[in-house]
Amino acid sequence: MAEEATRIERAAEALLRWLEQQNGPWQDDRVPVDELVAAIGLDVARFSLALHPGTLGYLEPGEELIFLRAGLAEPVRRFTLAHELGHAVLHRTDGLAARTAGTWLTQADEEADDESYESICGDDDLVAALETTGAKSELLAAGQAYSARAQREGEANAFAAALLLPTDQLRQAIASLRASDSKRTITRHLATRFGVSEDVLLRRLSALLTLPASPATSPTDVSQLPTSNIPTPTLDDEQRAAAAAETPALIIAGPGSGKTTTLVARVAYLVRERGIAPEHVLALTFSRKAAREMADRLGMLLGDTAGTDGDRPNEHGPLAQPPGPTVSTIHAFCGDMLRRYAPLVGLRPDFRVIGEAEGYFLLRRVASGLHLQHYMPLTAPALYFPDLLRAISRAKDSLIEPEEYAATAQTMLEAAKTPDDRVAAERAQELAAVYGAYQQALAARGDADFGDLVRLCARLFRDNPDVLAAVRQRFSAVLVDEFQDINRAMGILLRLLTGEDGTLWAVGDADQAIYRFRGASPANLALFTREYSDAHVHHLSGNYRSTPTIIAAAESIALSLLPGDVRMSLRPLRPSSATSQRVTLAVAPDEAAEHAGLVSEISARHQAGYAWRDQAALCRTRRQARAVVEALHQADIPTRVAAPLLDQPLIRDVLAVLSLLTEPAGAGLLRAGDLPG
Repeated sequence: MAEEATRIERAAEALLRWLEQQNGPWQDDRVPVDELVAAIGLDVARFSLALHPGTLGYLEPGEELIFLRAGLAEPVRRFTLAHELGHAVLHRTDGLAARTAGTWLTQADEEADDESYESICGDDDLVAALETTGAKSELLAAGQAYSARAQREGEANAFAAALLLPTDQLRQAIASLRASDSKRTITRHLATRFGVSEDVLLRRLSALLTLPASPATSPTDVSQLPTSNIPTPTLDDEQRAAAAAETPALIIAGPGSGKTTTLVARVAYLVRERGIAPEHVLALTFSRKAAREMADRLGMLLGDTAGTDGDRPNEHGPLAQPPGPTVSTIHAFCGDMLRRYAPLVGLRPDFRVIGEAEGYFLLRRVASGLHLQHYMPLTAPALYFPDLLRAISRAKDSLIEPEEYAATAQTMLEAAKTPDDRVAAERAQELAAVYGAYQQALAARGDADFGDLVRLCARLFRDNPDVLAAVRQRFSAVLVDEFQDINRAMGILLRLLTGEDGTLWAVGDADQAIYRFRGASPANLALFTREYSDAHVHHLSGNYRSTPTIIAAAESIALSLLPGDVRMSLRPLRPSSATSQRVTLAVAPDEAAEHAGLVSEISARHQAGYAWRDQAALCRTRRQARAVVEALHQADIPTRVAAPLLDQPLIRDVLAVLSLLTEPAGAGLLRAGDLPG
């Protein structure tokens, strides 16, 4: 996640600034990691390979002592030392961690055992330090994303890379290279210059692509923020009113109306006008791409506040790293909360989020012990497994527990008056039994599936008032983008998180609900005013993206389908183009006639002077796109499919087969199993 990477980046930068204050600047680009460890007060000792085979190093539990394997190559030794230093800085709840800003220590964290995780770091954990080109990828496999141990190891690796390859120094070094140098010469030269392996260098360069040009650091004390330097985006009257709205606030925004711009302006308003510290702002959205975009824009917005006070140690100590807003997807935020408080909701501390394939096999195991008639046909025992998993997921999205599902099914059975009613009730009873057995199996392992993330986080907040109070204190301002995509579980979670007074500021576009398969609905926008009786509703009706002709065509369909509470006419703010636009609705009796019409229209435009490449056919699904492409090929019309390479069915089939070589029980199994032979 972008905010996690930035947090680690800042911690490494703050540590280097502190070292320079203590010992003065070093003479070359090689960060003196040994001097840094000694200055902090950590000792270093060696152990032989025979003592801990497969181990590169570890931080001694309860001691200020790092052990390194004897005989390591110098680049690997430096990286391993920096990696273990990362554990000390990021993951210890006293000593270094307590003096490192950006580390939020809740009461539960403070009472936890520092060494609750396995301290020994092996070859696989420090894979980025290995010099062999065949080193195993450090990316987590499916289902490992929320493993606490894997999370810590990834963070320590990122910290080590940021420490040994500081952003500004690395960019300056790259700028000084000669354009005539080959790529191989450049990587070898830079790796030697910074004292790391070429693999570490390449990974670090890749990581820098996702970071802002100048990572933002800002004083924690809001009174010291140079607010006049926080550039508020240029806003129209509606956007300005929405950014300054009292909470709870719902911003109903049309497409192209500047939703993200308004949200970013809201953060600037909270920091500048309301005096809220950036670290107390939580911004949630639904996709990683949207979260990255939001984090980048907030980084640019708040970045000018960083340099004014960045070199002065603050109250957190010499290793201080002033935090900024937390930007996250809702599921990632819930996963982070559950990692912190896993035992409180019945999960083990290093729980895993199982993937679709693993859920399938778990369901197959539990279903074999149940007496099923409607969902276990003898000719195809696994026929309904995908439907069962989807039904379980929908129940979790609605916060329906197995017991509640079973009670509802029993009520249905008792009220059944026709044979069809009775069959529906019996099917619901079987589904409830499968749901209960599936959830018991997950609970026995201490693991979760994707649908559990929001459900269990809502339970965590509901059943643990002290935890909820700590989270509310941490996040006094909560902003949600794409609010139209929330489902019932997310709505309850947000209500718990923001409290009865409703500190929630949400923006949504009813035209763009895309998560209906997970229970989301545009009607959620209309429900906002019922959930929050004191809600303030604002509209963003100006459209900066489309011409008047396009807007009129879209509204003729959308306005007839949306609930009246969220229905809104758009104001076109972009002038019509010089070329006249025409929108035509054509109705075809079947798919063949539709394709024939497309071929005729495209050919007519080509004859009128439009090049093939200046025409586009947009389809709702990939299946439709394949059919259209085939029809155009038969008419000798050249086409170019814009689908990403890795999303094309043939490529995905090949990758599914290849994935079985490295992960036989992985997600590729189901797709590969559908292939002939």
